[in-house]
Amino acid sequence: MKPQRSNTLYKAFLEGQELFAILIDPDKTQPKQLPQHLKKLPNQTTHIFVGGSTVQKDQTEPLVKALKQHTTLPVFLFPGDASQITNTADALLFLSLLSGRNPEFLIEQHVKAIPKLISTNLEIIPTAYLLIDGGIKTAVQRVSNTKPMAQNNIDAIYAKKITKSESQIDWNQSAETISRIIRAFNPRPIAQTNAKAKQFENNVLRITEAEVIQDKTIQSPGTIIEYGKGFCYVATANGVLSLKKVQLAGKKEVSIKDFNNAYQLIELS
Repeated sequence: MKPQRSNTLYKAFLEGQELFAILIDPDKTQPKQLPQHLKKLPNQTTHIFVGGSTVQKDQTEPLVKALKQHTTLPVFLFPGDASQITNTADALLFLSLLSGRNPEFLIEQHVKAIPKLISTNLEIIPTAYLLIDGGIKTAVQRVSNTKPMAQNNIDAIYAKKITKSESQIDWNQSAETISRIIRAFNPRPIAQTNAKAKQFENNVLRITEAEVIQDKTIQSPGTIIEYGKGFCYVATANGVLSLKKVQLAGKKEVSIKDFNNAYQLIELS
């Protein structure tokens, strides 16, 4: 069947869409049971996840193939280990269990998956997840040997929504810190700064890529130290930042080379 939705989770995130996924465990569901199960799906279901903690090697692919015959909903793998990866799904949630310290589920399963993913058509979506205590010992807890986090540990398990105000660059920080902020806020909400140029007095400039230059400077933070064909160096409180890609408000993202062909920056604040 042709997929009903071509939107990926990533695209949906960028567009602020609300999604609802149902997880089907191949260890607990037979392909012949799917027609009946699918009839019970809530109307708001947008995706189907397939995976489990104790799934046998050859159980996932037959279930995914059967799902593709009976539904047009996108089928995403939510695998407990690399053996559950099959190219017959639409996408793979590449999982890292961040609430534990077991290297097998932090990185080693990723390494084991590489041979399968080198030539895959799957959309690969890096995904971090936390194991939260639900009152009973789960299969994930047993298999991963990971202690779940307490539900009342709000500071550890809750991540507040990032606001646009947090994306405003403070040039009084170090070049290394600003570089990390730029990477963290790309693609959304995108780190930004107020810019002054010869061609305009004040405009919002979004910075999507930058590189730390180890040079020291006595210039005030936010000052354009040097610019030319293909480069633009900005002073920070500690170190220099080289702008690589930028986007002026209302314009498309461009390389700093193309930007410098049209504008001459003076100061960022």
